[in-house]
Amino acid sequence: MKRQSYILKIDNPCGQEWSSMIKTDIGKFCSHCSKTVVDFTQLTDNEVLQIIEHNSEKLCGRLTQEQLNRAIQLYQPTNSSLFYRILAGLMLVGTSENLLATENQMLHKDIVSIANKINTNTQLTATKPEPILDSLKNIVQGAVIDFDTKEPLPFATILIKGTKTGTATDLDGKFKLVIPDSLITDKIYLVITYVGYEKTEVAINKNDLPITKNIVIVAPPQVLMGDVIIIKKKKWWQRKE
Repeated sequence: MKRQSYILKIDNPCGQEWSSMIKTDIGKFCSHCSKTVVDFTQLTDNEVLQIIEHNSEKLCGRLTQEQLNRAIQLYQPTNSSLFYRILAGLMLVGTSENLLATENQMLHKDIVSIANKINTNTQLTATKPEPILDSLKNIVQGAVIDFDTKEPLPFATILIKGTKTGTATDLDGKFKLVIPDSLITDKIYLVITYVGYEKTEVAINKNDLPITKNIVIVAPPQVLMGDVIIIKKKKWWQRKE
C-alpha cells in the first residue's frame, strides 16, 4: 500500500561550509544559523520520509540533486502480500520435508554403493585440495575518504573493474583487497561506489603492488544545503482539471 508522497525543494541554498560545522548524530550543527542541518545524502527514500513524517518543525537539510524535485514515497506491504509470504513459507516447509526425505534416500544409496565397492576391494581415493595460487603480494589497501571533508566513508564498495571481485570499507573507511593472480594485468582498475557520491575509478600499476596507503579519493556530486520545502503530492482525485 502506498502512503503519502512528498516532493522536496531547496529554493535558497545555504553557502556555509559543511566541513566547518560541528558533527551531530543526525548531521551537523551550523553555528552561523544556530540550526541542526540534517544530512539526508546517505539515506534511502523510506528513511527520508520517516524523518519528514515524524518531524513537526521546519527542517534544514543537506540533500543531493537526485533527492530533490521528485516524488519521495514510502511503500508498505499489503495484507494480501503478507498472506502470500505466509503461504510461501508453508510451501517452503513442505518442500524442505520432501527434500530431506529425498536426501536421506540418496544417502542410503550412497552408503550401500560405497560398501559394495569396499567389499570388491575397490580403492577409494580422496581428492586433494588444489593449492591457492593467488599471491599475497597482490594487495591493495587504504581508505576511502571524502574529497572535501577528508572524512572516512564506511561501507563503500571497491570492485575490480569488469568483475564481481571486490571488498567494502569498514567503519573507519579502510579496506584491504587481495587481487587474484588470474586478474592481474599491467594496470588494474578499481571502481569505487558509495551512496550519494559519484562513481570513481582508480588505476593501479602492477609493479606498484603491494600498495599500503590511501589511494582512493571519492568526490561527491553537487549537494544543496538549506531550508527544506516539503510539498505534499496530491492524489489523483485531489487534482483539479
